[in-house]
Amino acid sequence: MLGDKIKTFQGIILILVAGFASSFTFAQEEPKLVETVVATKASIESHAYLIGVIHSKKETTLYAETSGTVEKISVPSGSSADKNQLLASLKSDTFQRSFELAQVSARLAQERLERLKTLKKTGFSSKVEFEKIQREMLDAQIEAHRTRHDLEQTQFIMPFKGTVGVYKIQEGSFVSAGDEVVTVYDPDDLLIDIHIPEEMLPFIHVGQQAKIAGKVAQISSLQKTIDPETHMGLARIDFSGQEGFIGTSVTVELLLAHKEDVLTLPKEAIFYQDDAAYVYVVQGQKVNLRKVKIGLENEEKKEIIEGLKEGDVVVLRGQISLYDGRAIKVYKP
Repeated sequence: MLGDKIKTFQGIILILVAGFASSFTFAQEEPKLVETVVATKASIESHAYLIGVIHSKKETTLYAETSGTVEKISVPSGSSADKNQLLASLKSDTFQRSFELAQVSARLAQERLERLKTLKKTGFSSKVEFEKIQREMLDAQIEAHRTRHDLEQTQFIMPFKGTVGVYKIQEGSFVSAGDEVVTVYDPDDLLIDIHIPEEMLPFIHVGQQAKIAGKVAQISSLQKTIDPETHMGLARIDFSGQEGFIGTSVTVELLLAHKEDVLTLPKEAIFYQDDAAYVYVVQGQKVNLRKVKIGLENEEKKEIIEGLKEGDVVVLRGQISLYDGRAIKVYKP
């Protein structure tokens, strides 16, 4: 009777041990399927993408300097105009007459003065009379200059060769002193201003290549002062001869650095923990967690300065749930 109980107990123990062994075997992890890449030497470039604004090197807005009615618009909006060409004018009959009369007075005063100079040499003119006519001539010249200025205030003159924008006035309308009339600009002589973060400034220099919408340009000037609020510096790109809408924003691509024959890896192969970069290096059928130091980087790959050597096989994809020493199986398409 006792013997039967002992045999029964032993049987139960054997069943439990067998079940535990079976569970342990089932719980063992299968090798993790991963894709790999070989660390190789190649060239690498580091780029920065910044926002710039297009400006014209020559751009200004003309304002009315006096009040009056618009008499004529001589050059239509959107047209080209030469330097000193009349664009538009206010009614100026009174100013024109005053200017013409002042010119006549100045000319007559000059003629009288010349006659008195001759008479003075022969003694037929006194010094007092000569000085009086001389003052009259000077007053007439001052008046001619003043009336010319008044007349010019009724005219809107092109300050440089360029293009006329859209008028804010129309023929027959009344304008007051200070009213905006039109903006003029040179569409062929453009520049782009970009604001560069302080930490990036050491990599920027005059003559550096820049790309804007596939077009190549150069940095023409660099301001070596930092804005105390934004901590940015200003650089200017010569965009002459290119097309662009003045005032629009564009993406500027700058080449910051270039290296040849350096060890590189695709970005996907590298991950970060506690601000440090790591990769999984394949060793046999397992992986080894390796800390690496990054140099240059771009949107596709990164330079490896320390931690790897050329030819090392590194996990490219499948890092999730990997850990140091885990068994792996390399995916082969």
